[in-house]
Amino acid sequence: MNNIFMSVKCRTFICMIGLLLLVGCSKEYMAERMCWYANKLYAQIIKNPDKSSEYEVKMTIGAFQDILRIYPEWDNASQLQFNIANIYFLKKKYPQARKEFKNLQDKYPEQINMCLQAQMSIGRTYEMEKKWDKALVCYQKIITDYPVSYPTLQLLCYIADYYDAYKQDDKAQEAYVQAINHYERLIKDYTGTQVEATAWEFILDIYKKQKQYDKTVETLQRIINAHPESNRAAVALYEMAAMYLDVLKKPEEAFGYYKSFVVKYPEHKLVQSANTKMESIAMSFPQLGLKPPIRKRIVE
Repeated sequence: MNNIFMSVKCRTFICMIGLLLLVGCSKEYMAERMCWYANKLYAQIIKNPDKSSEYEVKMTIGAFQDILRIYPEWDNASQLQFNIANIYFLKKKYPQARKEFKNLQDKYPEQINMCLQAQMSIGRTYEMEKKWDKALVCYQKIITDYPVSYPTLQLLCYIADYYDAYKQDDKAQEAYVQAINHYERLIKDYTGTQVEATAWEFILDIYKKQKQYDKTVETLQRIINAHPESNRAAVALYEMAAMYLDVLKKPEEAFGYYKSFVVKYPEHKLVQSANTKMESIAMSFPQLGLKPPIRKRIVE
């Protein structure tokens, strides 16, 4: 019954193409209509790939291939090629998936983001086959070819985390050092950009994960020094205070950082929280002789 239903869909699709050609619709409109239909089939496979029949897979891939054959220069062509490859990936047909992802890279080299996604997916196919060495080659190519991309920043940590999860301590430590060195270069080369800000966050994540709290505090101070008037600097100072209180268990130092935060950034949204923290520290550790902040009284 399911195959009969799909056959009806196939005939409908072919008839739709013929009708659109007869009425003289624009190529863009025709391509979009065909893509709308193909994506409906694709959505069903994504929803439950394990239950999608071979006929449904063939039908969907065929629908995408028809569009690519008729409109090879269409703006969305690379996405359709990616969808074909992804169908094979979802169906666990990894060699076929790699072939189609590589086809995307060969046909649309100017589509940088799609090529990056394809390379990432090729690596994932090797991981699914338990071939980490081959996956690593794919990931290293991304790091080399797209050094500033967010996927690269993620991959650097991902590789280190992989070794850490499998208790390969030496390789993990080496990978973490390589990641930090990469982030440091980006901080130097892309000062004042979102790339710099993201690199700082990845460095912090690594130090926190490794419980290197002294380096975490040092990094937070570097952020403050680099952009003292920024919101990130304000948050970094607040984070330092919280770390001294909750992690390093040094309430007196924490109090001092909270106080510095309130004085330096009096209009920041975290000021109320900082004042509350100082009050709590003063009450919990009376032996320190700390004076809680004086709250501003609201005059009605």
